Amino acid sequence: MEQKTGNTKARSAGEIEAIFSVQNIGLALKAARTKAKMTQSELAEKAGLNRILISKIERNKSVVPISTLVKIVEKGLSGRIDISIVV
Repeated sequence: MEQKTGNTKARSAGEIEAIFSVQNIGLALKAARTKAKMTQSELAEKAGLNRILISKIERNKSVVPISTLVKIVEKGLSGRIDISIVV
């Protein structure tokens, strides 16, 4: 199984799980939000979510369903999520 990260190195399931861990998602979302110069409240409003949820996700206190992640990234940050699974 490979993960699309700019290279074609095959990764194990354990490596992929670590890459997509809750902690990494929270840190990545916080980094994207601060890069966009947005507050948690601004991001929550654009994404149609509660600021407390954004805070919990960024602090790794909440598991993020993919549907919520899509709202945050696409609606809130005007970005896109790119996940590839190659077998």
